[in-house]
Amino acid sequence: MKVVAFTYILLMPLFGLASLTQTQINKGMSVQEIGPDSYLVRETTFSDQNILVTKMSDGSVVVSSSPYDTVDTRELIQWINEKLKPKKIITINTHFHSDGTGGNEAFHEAGAEIWANDITDKLYRENAEKGKATEIKYFGNKPDLKARIEARKVVFADHLIKAQTGKIFDFKGEKVVLKYPGPAHTIDNMVVYFPKRKIIYGTCMVRAENSLGYIGDSDVQSWAKSVQAIQDLEAKIVIPGHGDYGGPELIKRTIQLAKEAATKK
Repeated sequence: MKVVAFTYILLMPLFGLASLTQTQINKGMSVQEIGPDSYLVRETTFSDQNILVTKMSDGSVVVSSSPYDTVDTRELIQWINEKLKPKKIITINTHFHSDGTGGNEAFHEAGAEIWANDITDKLYRENAEKGKATEIKYFGNKPDLKARIEARKVVFADHLIKAQTGKIFDFKGEKVVLKYPGPAHTIDNMVVYFPKRKIIYGTCMVRAENSLGYIGDSDVQSWAKSVQAIQDLEAKIVIPGHGDYGGPELIKRTIQLAKEAATKK
């Protein structure tokens, strides 16, 4: 894996003057440090998507969501092992689409714990092969990407939680909250909240763009209410599934977008 790193100073209105380090893992995947031991991974190999990597106080590393395929995930794991030297890796399948589950094969190979809620597990088991076939067709004019999807094995989570109950991890006093707010982008989408760091990984339910994006598996009528369920979480950084990260304004904007979309249905 070739890694090229550089450091720059970026003035951000919300977070003030911060020194951010960006690392290029491969041609389609980069890592940007957005806070102490908190890294935003941006994967553009298949689509422009975000993954959050956080090193916890006990040395564990939590990966919120997943790269799209096994190849990129193996390279991300290599970076995690070299840079963060994790005690263990815990990855969260935030929803059943490939940008939430596509790296499970590589995570399983690496001995990581793969967590999902029961709705995600059910939907992934029902749709994984069909979804894979659709992706193979979609990337048909890109033989290298098509081959990578064809080679990707379907691997299910080995740790399940009840969506309605959620889960709170405790890493030597630092908590990580898995919260199911209700159906939105998908009926299973789950957010990951870091109270001490005031970071929300909002998965594809939270939008950075001025549209709801792909809604083929969405519950548009419930979307606004589900996003409102995370509005009271104290956050300075909000990471959407796709696009630029920001602050609580992304949550407010998503609620408005969802309300507008619901009136058009």
